[in-house]
Amino acid sequence: MTTLPLIDCSEMLAIDAKTLRHWLRQANIPLHPHPTDARVKCLTMEQVRHLAALHGRALKPHEAPTTSLLETSLLGAPLVPTGTDLALGETPAIQLATDLLKKLSHLNAGSHHAATPCRARSGTAPGAHTAL
Repeated sequence: MTTLPLIDCSEMLAIDAKTLRHWLRQANIPLHPHPTDARVKCLTMEQVRHLAALHGRALKPHEAPTTSLLETSLLGAPLVPTGTDLALGETPAIQLATDLLKKLSHLNAGSHHAATPCRARSGTAPGAHTAL
């Protein structure tokens, strides 16, 4: 029995994930846990075809995922290096973090222009010091 994650099912039906969940509640169709990650809920291909028939939808072809759920980070970048990244020891997620840090340091470097002197507290003359 082949199971498909809900996100893939909603893409095949060309509907939003919220709409898919609504249709599933209406049809009393149970969800199945993903074989390797129980947090991900799935449908069988037969269930997807049934929903398509109930709502008059044509199914888009299902594209097999190129990476498993364990190889994918929350940002969608593979955690396992591939191709030239393997030789460099960098993943797309690490490269993204490196790029962001470079941009941040560039912004911080630009903010070190001539600082203006701080103003004294209100009620005191500029340059006057208050006794503590």
